[in-house]
Amino acid sequence: MIGSDIVSVSYVKKQFYVDDRYVPWAAYPLLTSPTPYPQADNHNDWTLICADITNSSITAIVTRALDTGDAQDRVIEAGVSLPVVYAFGSTTNKVAYHGGINRGTDSIQFYGDVTPYPPADADGSVILQYDSG
Repeated sequence: MIGSDIVSVSYVKKQFYVDDRYVPWAAYPLLTSPTPYPQADNHNDWTLICADITNSSITAIVTRALDTGDAQDRVIEAGVSLPVVYAFGSTTNKVAYHGGINRGTDSIQFYGDVTPYPPADADGSVILQYDSG
C-alpha cells in the first residue's frame, strides 16, 4: 500500500461519508507513525454523489478531478486502466483492519471526458462506483 491514494466511504448513524486518504511514501506501517492505518489527506478532494446501503452492502458514486494538484493524491490519466485494491469491514466509525478475506484487486479504466450519470461538474471529474456486495 506504499504511496496509495485512497477513497473511503462509510455509513455512520444513517449518514454516508467520503474521505480522501493516502499512505506515505515510506515503509508502512512505521513504529514512529501516529497510526498504522491510511492517513487522512490534508484536503478532501472526493465528493459523494449518491450512496445506498442494502443488506449490509454499500454502493456509492464518488467524483474527483483527475489531477487535483494535491501532493497527497495521484494523478489519474483518462483512458488508462489502473490497478486498484479494495477492502471492506464491519467497523462503521473508523478505518480499521479489514481482515484477510475482505479485500481484493482489480483494474479500472477511468474517464474524464464523458458525461456520467448522474452528471458531474464539467471540471474533468471522474466517477468511481464500487459495490462491496
